[in-house]
Amino acid sequence: MNGYCTTLLFLIFTYCVCSTYAQENGFILLKNMRIIDGIADEAIEMGSILIRDGRIEAISDTVMPTPDGAEVLDLAGKTILPGFVNMHAHFWPLDQPNYRPVAKLMLAGGITTAFSLGDIQPEKLQEFRQKVNEGKELGPTIYTVGPYFQGGQVSARFRAVNTVEEALGLYNEWKDKTEGVKFYVSINQECFDAVLKEAQKDGKIVTAHLMSITTEHAIDMGINGLEHGVWTIDELIPKTQGMGNFCRIASMNMDTSEMERIINKMVDNKVYVCPTIVPMEALWAERGPFVPNWQIYLGDSLRMRYNTPNTRNQECMPGLFEKQMEFLRRIYKKGGLIVTGTDPFYPDTPPGFDIHREMIALTEAGLSNMDAIKAATINGAIALKREKDFGSIQVGKMADLAIIAGKPDLDIQEVANVISVMKKGRLYNTAQLRTECIGGIKMTKK
Repeated sequence: MNGYCTTLLFLIFTYCVCSTYAQENGFILLKNMRIIDGIADEAIEMGSILIRDGRIEAISDTVMPTPDGAEVLDLAGKTILPGFVNMHAHFWPLDQPNYRPVAKLMLAGGITTAFSLGDIQPEKLQEFRQKVNEGKELGPTIYTVGPYFQGGQVSARFRAVNTVEEALGLYNEWKDKTEGVKFYVSINQECFDAVLKEAQKDGKIVTAHLMSITTEHAIDMGINGLEHGVWTIDELIPKTQGMGNFCRIASMNMDTSEMERIINKMVDNKVYVCPTIVPMEALWAERGPFVPNWQIYLGDSLRMRYNTPNTRNQECMPGLFEKQMEFLRRIYKKGGLIVTGTDPFYPDTPPGFDIHREMIALTEAGLSNMDAIKAATINGAIALKREKDFGSIQVGKMADLAIIAGKPDLDIQEVANVISVMKKGRLYNTAQLRTECIGGIKMTKK
């Protein structure tokens, strides 16, 4: 971890791959770099990529001749990856809507696509993503579910739907503005079933943070994704009285027929799993922050008020993560679809850095380095049903790329060494983007 942090600090403040902030769409030749395309199991060692008007026109495993009029970028010693896909993103740290710095930091870290899974002010995120689409703001391409679908007595951030009429009303209000639906912990089964059926007809991506609905029922109904992995398979979590939830999860029995059946159903039905390891690590005191200079991105008001959460049941944290890692290993061995997502971040796990740690954590669960990279690239595109447009480096796809100093397929820690990111053919310098975000994440409301 120390070497990882040292390299990260160096790259944040000193390393630049280009002199300009962003280059206009046009005719660009990238040459002399390693290419990890998100599909193959081995890198191209000395490749070239030709980009025209934001899309990949040609790829070569040798030095490609320079077409007339093409701008040339020599990336000798670098590795190019597909842009990262964050399948569980949010733009509101600690209930604070900080769209601009959060989106810019995501882009700086190589995230070119973000699926926003529930917004406390969905109308405002719609406005922001329209500005991103128009080039008036910087950030990844944003897909969204709009408001959460949540039942029961809810806090101000939610819009309660406790009847089928309420649930379908909320769905119909948002269906033309969103790409997905997110169910939350207290949704009742009648509302869940009714909205899911309509969302399926409309081709939406449907996912959930489950509790009131059993995992098997959600899979049987045709849900596309499940958030947080084994930690939210509530029907298998012991209900031991007097024991905190983390400790109950840590005491789960992984070797039951019910667990085996759920895993098989997930794999057979191609339900993606988004484990969101990073935000839970932020609650584990022994781990400590993986970005040592995280405080520089906070405004004075937030930096002075924020303390790392003092979570109970710290003695159960090793067992909590052991269960998640074992669950992911079993999904992985059976060929299941694992994606990367980072959830609402705590300030000590800043956006754009967190997805790198998520990939590293996946290798700790048993994924190969290359498969952890695929989890953050092509797997996310498949889960979003957008693999024809992005997620891998292939002719015809958008030029969404992350440029890395290092060889992350050989040393996964080096996936954090993002020095530039290209989104739809426009190139941005990571160090400059991050510098512009210093002090940017603020307390915007009490």
